[in-house]
Amino acid sequence: MELIIETLGTTHNVLDRSKFAGRDISIGRAFDNDLILTDEHIDAHHARVYQDNDGQFWISDLKSVNGIRKHKSHRRQQRWPLQSGDIFTLGRNKIRIYFSDHKLPEAVKIRPAESFLLWLGRMPVLIGLFLLYLGISLFAVWMQNTGDWEWEQIANSQLRTVLTFTGLAFVVYLLSILFKRGGNFLSHLGVLMLVFLLGKLLAVITGIAYFNADSDSDRLLDIVAAGNGYLMIFLYLWCILYLAFHMPLLRRSITALVSVAILAGLSYLGQAQFRAYQDRNINVDNTHLPPQLLLRQATDQNAFFDQAFELFDEADQRRRELKETK
Repeated sequence: MELIIETLGTTHNVLDRSKFAGRDISIGRAFDNDLILTDEHIDAHHARVYQDNDGQFWISDLKSVNGIRKHKSHRRQQRWPLQSGDIFTLGRNKIRIYFSDHKLPEAVKIRPAESFLLWLGRMPVLIGLFLLYLGISLFAVWMQNTGDWEWEQIANSQLRTVLTFTGLAFVVYLLSILFKRGGNFLSHLGVLMLVFLLGKLLAVITGIAYFNADSDSDRLLDIVAAGNGYLMIFLYLWCILYLAFHMPLLRRSITALVSVAILAGLSYLGQAQFRAYQDRNINVDNTHLPPQLLLRQATDQNAFFDQAFELFDEADQRRRELKETK
């Protein structure tokens, strides 16, 4: 029976895969080994994989300095019986051994969402996403601008955004290369631009909603605004876990959800010490939007003064009631 030996990375990603037809395989740093490992913690002749007369395969330690450990076991043994798919640690290297008749899971069909992520890496799509983001960003600046446009400041802001896009995408791309998962830099960049685009669009919509809503709706809008941020983080992590690490659908969904939950918990704990102080103060939203975006009917000036006087009258009445009860 032929054996397949995989060299694994830190996340059990496959770095190398070799197939051996013989029943006696030597492993070590020396060049006369069948499987050569380069780690300095590996002996010249570190281990041997062989089949006994009963047909059982074994991996045996050749009196190495750092020995052999089976995955999830902390003890070292002189030899271990082999089963297809077993993982062993030799020095600081991990290897996985399969028999040639090992049954593999069925191939997974490429989902439309995954095809969409790869489509984002096309240059015309990237240019379109960038132009959309630039247009929405300028619209957001126009909404909050109350004076002359400072083009230099706007250009610097957009330049910082572009550098952020490129830097984050490059870091994730390097991680995918480091873990030998392969990478598509343009797809990483496209995902990042799409997430930033959606985040900016939701921020603009929320800002318009703040401008048109009454004070009773501020709490709900605060929750929506916070939810937008966590939604963007989830979408970005979900996409990157596929592009950079090729995680299966269920695993990457759970990983993204848990990550967002941890971030939300840390954010909640960080704001807890200020919550009592904030409750004693008036929450003022500093969103400034042009009157063209006021979608609801504005309050008439006379009606506003009437409401204000009624509020003062209610306050005076309440004060007299409290004074009489004392």
